[in-house]
Amino acid sequence: MQKVGQQGADPLWTIFERKVNVNLRLIRLTIWSRVVLLSLGVLALFVFWPGRLMGEMKRRYPFMTLSLRGAFVAALVTLAANDSGIVAAATLLLPATLVALLLLPEVAAGVGGGERAEAG
Repeated sequence: MQKVGQQGADPLWTIFERKVNVNLRLIRLTIWSRVVLLSLGVLALFVFWPGRLMGEMKRRYPFMTLSLRGAFVAALVTLAANDSGIVAAATLLLPATLVALLLLPEVAAGVGGGERAEAG
C-alpha cells in the first residue's frame, strides 16, 4: 500500500503480472487447469443457463442453487487473488461440481414429465 501511495498503480500491475504468470505456468504444467475449466463450465451451464432444468433446480433446491453460484463466484475471485489460484479454485469447485452432477438426474427427471415412480 505504501508503494501504491508513492508510485501510483504501477506496483499493482507488477503484482497482477506475477499472478497471471504463475497461473499460466500452472495451467500448462498441471491437471488442475483442466479440472478448473471443466468445473467452471459445468457450473456455469448448470447454474446460469436459463431454462426448464435450472427452473426445476431452483424450485427444488433454492439454497443449493445459491451455494453453487457462490462457489462459482468464489472460484473466480480465487483465480484472481491467489498466485496459485488454479489449484485453489479447482479444490473449491470439486465439491460444488459433484453436487451439481449428482442432482442432475433427479432434477432432469422432474423436468422430463413428473416425478419418477418408485419400483416396487
